[in-house]
Formats: sequence, C-alpha cells, structure tokens
Amino acid sequence: MSIAELNREAVDAWLARGAHAWRSALEPLTSEQRRVFVETLRSYERAVIGDGE
Repeated sequence: MSIAELNREAVDAWLARGAHAWRSALEPLTSEQRRVFVETLRSYERAVIGDGE
C-alpha cells in the first residue's frame, strides 16, 4: 500500500510536524535519557497490545 501522489505532499507535511516536535522534545535529553524514554514507550506499547504480560 502506498500514498497516492495527489496526497503525498499533504501527508509529508503532516508527518513533518510530528517529526519536528519529537526532535524538539528529545534534543535536550542525553543519549541515556533518550534510550530510557524509547524503552518506556516500547514497554507501554507492549502492555497496551497485550504482549507485555
């Protein structure tokens, strides 16, 4: 499945805002802090979908 060319620019712009926000939020953190944050999100995701039990 792919994005129709007609919609690609709008989708790219929408995704870019999120990517910029994540970079802004994570930039001040140390590498270790980023690692812990990502591991925490992964753990949360596993728990939500039922794979963390």
